[in-house]
Amino acid sequence: MAKGTTQMYLQKLFAQHIKGFYFLQLEPEFMADKGLDIEPFYSDEEKNSSAIFDNYYILETILDNQTF
Repeated sequence: MAKGTTQMYLQKLFAQHIKGFYFLQLEPEFMADKGLDIEPFYSDEEKNSSAIFDNYYILETILDNQTF
């Protein structure tokens, strides 16, 4: 959800370019060599002082487990 692994595997399935829009990107250096086009809403500087970032894993769990 926040590193780009899902986007990386989806990009391998499709010939079209995929741009990922993320709430924030955790550990961008982890995926830097994968050639992913990722646009995070929060920059590294902003996430360090954000209450949302402090509670990110709770928010991610809620959003990931929604049944539609």
